[in-house]
Amino acid sequence: MPFSFLSGLALFGACAWAQQYAGDTISGSLPTEAGAEVAFFRISDPSGANDRLTLVNYQSLGSDGQRLKPSNIQRAVIMMAGQRRDANTYIGYAINALATADPAYGPTKDNVAITAPLFANEQDKGTAYPFDDASNSPGSNALAWYDTEWAYGRNNMYPYGSNNISTFHVLDEIVAYYKDQNQFPNMHEIVVAGHSMGSQLIQRYAALTSVGSDDRVQVTFWPGDPNSLVWLSTDRPQGPYVDCDTYDNYPEGFSNYEADNQQYGVSLVMRGRDAIRQNYESKQISYLRSLQDTGDYTVTGCGAYSTGPNRDVRFLNFMNTFPPSCDNPSGGNCDTVDYVDESHDAAAACKSSPGMSRLFYDNFDGKGGRAHDFGARRTQGDSPYPA
Repeated sequence: MPFSFLSGLALFGACAWAQQYAGDTISGSLPTEAGAEVAFFRISDPSGANDRLTLVNYQSLGSDGQRLKPSNIQRAVIMMAGQRRDANTYIGYAINALATADPAYGPTKDNVAITAPLFANEQDKGTAYPFDDASNSPGSNALAWYDTEWAYGRNNMYPYGSNNISTFHVLDEIVAYYKDQNQFPNMHEIVVAGHSMGSQLIQRYAALTSVGSDDRVQVTFWPGDPNSLVWLSTDRPQGPYVDCDTYDNYPEGFSNYEADNQQYGVSLVMRGRDAIRQNYESKQISYLRSLQDTGDYTVTGCGAYSTGPNRDVRFLNFMNTFPPSCDNPSGGNCDTVDYVDESHDAAAACKSSPGMSRLFYDNFDGKGGRAHDFGARRTQGDSPYPA
C-alpha cells in the first residue's frame, strides 16, 4: 500500500517503541515522501519548563514499508535540508541514493536509518504545525524557528514559554539517541549531513558541539557546498576590511557570539579561538565541493565577503587557512575533501561517488575503512593523509 501521512500516523500509534517517536503527534499537512514517514521526536528543555517539546521530522522506512528494527541498524544518516526547509525532498535524495548502493558494501534500506529534521519557521504555519491566527498562538508543542535562524544554531521561536532550544541542541539529542548502545547495539557510524544552507548548519555545529566519535561509534560531519563557513580565527584572506567592522560577527565569526543572544556553546566560545579550532579539528569532517558551483546565495552583510567573493573561493580559502587533518586514517578523526564535477545540486551530491562513500560506505562494518579523497588536488590542504 502506498505510504501516506495518515498511514504514518496510524503506524505511529501502533509502534511507538522508542524516544524517536515519543513526541506529541503534531497535526499538519506535510507532503508525503516514498519510503518515509512523518515522525515526532521528543526534545528535552534545558530549563525544564516544557517536557513535551516535539521536533517534526521525516524518518526512513524499511524495504517492507515498516519501521526499521533498531537492532538491525548499523548506520544513521541525519540529513539537513537547505533554505527551503524541504525535509521531505532531502530525505528523498538520501533514500534514492541508498537505493543505488552496492549491497556488497553492506548498506540497505533495512540497516541504514535516515532522519531528516524539519526545522520549521513561521512560513510553515498550518503545514508543519497548527497555528491560530486569531489568537496568534501556535497551539502545539512543535518546535519552530524564526526565518533562517535555524541554520546558525539560534534558539526557537515556538512554542511560547520554551524559547531556549538551539538547533545544535536538537542535533545533539538526535546523535545521542542513535549512539545509545542499548537501543542500537550494532551502530557503527553516524553521518551528520547537509547541503547548501543545511551544510552551513552542519559546519558551525561541528565547531561548537562536544559530540564526536568514540570507540564504538564514529561520527562524521558532511558539509556539502556551504555558501559560507564560520571562520576559526579573527584574520581573513580578503582584508583589509574597509567599512566592515562586523566582519567577524556570528555567524561568520565569533566576536559577538554571546552578545548575539547565543546560548549554545558559550563556554567554549569564551575560551577563545584556539579552543574552538581545537574542538573543530577533533571532529571527522568530510567536505564536498561541486566544481561548477560558483554561486553566491543568501549572503547578507560583509562578513562572508571577507572570506571570498563566492562560495567556491570561500571554500578554497578555508581549506588553505585551516588545512584538513587526518590523525588516524582508520580512526574517528580523519578529514576528507572531495570534489565532484557538478553544480549546486543536492541530489547529484548524494548520488556522486564521494557522496555514496561518505553517506553509506565508509566504516560500514565498524572497522574504520574509508575511501581516499575524490577529485582533483586544488589546494595544499586537499590530501587524504596530510603531513
